Amino acid sequence: MVTVRIEYCAPCGYTDRATGLVAELLKDYEEQVESVALVPSDGGRFEVTVDGELIFSKIKVKRHAQPGEVAGLVGARLAAGS
Repeated sequence: MVTVRIEYCAPCGYTDRATGLVAELLKDYEEQVESVALVPSDGGRFEVTVDGELIFSKIKVKRHAQPGEVAGLVGARLAAGS
């Protein structure tokens, strides 16, 4: 079981991206996700951590995630933890 944290820039209008990602993660990994936290932020952030480990940062990669990209990263993290 993992804990996922999604910090997103609310003033930037990233709320729909964040909630869409939650839906995608629960669809794909609901049995393996203990909790998901949505954390409104600012500064252009869209950062996803799994059990405290940063797995995606829009600021670091200078782009939004492609469809399915973050779910794939979560899946890889889950597979590595098995």
